[in-house]
Amino acid sequence: MVINLNPSTSTNANGSPHSNLMGIISHTVLDGVVYLHVVCAGDSSAKWVTMAEAMAYCPTGVIAYTKLQLSQIYGIPMDVLFESN
Repeated sequence: MVINLNPSTSTNANGSPHSNLMGIISHTVLDGVVYLHVVCAGDSSAKWVTMAEAMAYCPTGVIAYTKLQLSQIYGIPMDVLFESN
């Protein structure tokens, strides 16, 4: 599963008007640390990064991937997860 977000329509945690483009392929937990298998714009291959590194690079992508996982695992409708009040 790959989540791609358009940086021109996203905002990141520090209020900047853009977020870097990153596709998330998979995830795993090793020794209590969450790792994401990602492909970043401009990279020729995928790599494993920590959740903290991914959040620093593309927070909107990590949040979208997390919501998608919650939807698939727990059966929560996507429209509920993506409501913004």
